[in-house]
Amino acid sequence: MLKDSARTPNSVVAALVSLGALATLVVACGPGNLASNLVKPPSFAPKDQTKCGVTKSQAEPLIVEWPSASRAQLESKARKGGVVVHYSGCEMRVLTQCSAPGKYEYSGTTRKKDRIVMRDADELYANIPVGAAKLEATLAKSGELSVDMVIVGRYEAERPRLRMDELDGECSEATHVVSALTVGAFAFASGADGEVSAKGSVLGAGGGGKSASKRDVIAEDGDPKGCDGATPSDKAPPVQCGALLRLEVTPLGEAKKLTASCPAGTAWDGTQCMGKKVVTKVDCPGGTTWDGAKCTGIASTQCAAGMHFEA
Repeated sequence: MLKDSARTPNSVVAALVSLGALATLVVACGPGNLASNLVKPPSFAPKDQTKCGVTKSQAEPLIVEWPSASRAQLESKARKGGVVVHYSGCEMRVLTQCSAPGKYEYSGTTRKKDRIVMRDADELYANIPVGAAKLEATLAKSGELSVDMVIVGRYEAERPRLRMDELDGECSEATHVVSALTVGAFAFASGADGEVSAKGSVLGAGGGGKSASKRDVIAEDGDPKGCDGATPSDKAPPVQCGALLRLEVTPLGEAKKLTASCPAGTAWDGTQCMGKKVVTKVDCPGGTTWDGAKCTGIASTQCAAGMHFEA
């Protein structure tokens, strides 16, 4: 065997050793064939950059994580007229000094109970984009965030689509108008509750033994018992069942381009109508004459005998 090995070229020995090492590597790396392990492309996912775009799926964000004072401010603003916001990425700010024309009209709906459970960052950003960044740590620690809601109706804007020039006040940062608001009662909590998962939501769920896991309420508003008498014919939500749950926002259209209409004899100079300069008489230097646009030299048409003038 030593004699045979001596005759084997060094390059072949090196190749055999490399293949043995590679085979050991493949076995040690778990599932997947050699090709899948070698050609897998690198992933590039900058934190929050793809999650925070204002996309169609995020045009109806939940606002259950908003501080009570912020939801109260929004509720008060909506009662006075159209609400305008700055909404970019995962940031939304109500522009309190900017107003939109029109009011919100309430429409009652059949009473509904809904439960949204978020177990990863994608689900979190899809449902609560505005507060998702602050809630990622809570989600990672608890493993689950959930919203239990009772929905009784919604406020809808008389004019859901508006242009920038139709707004009134300090509106330079405006991007969207709130076109609708869903109302009712809710409880926003972290952690999975075995008892709740088995028998219903925390809003009106039946009792039972102790839960096997911890569940912490992050925020709640409205009283689910106050929602029991809600009907589709209501002109307003029942008392204690008008908490804001979800917004619907619509991008603002571009301002209407103005075209100036000036009186006869005037023209728009970019800022105002100015009188047109009408030339009635022009004094040209000697040897020139006015041709309607400028002073030009006078050409003599007198020619010598035997010649004729050509223009």
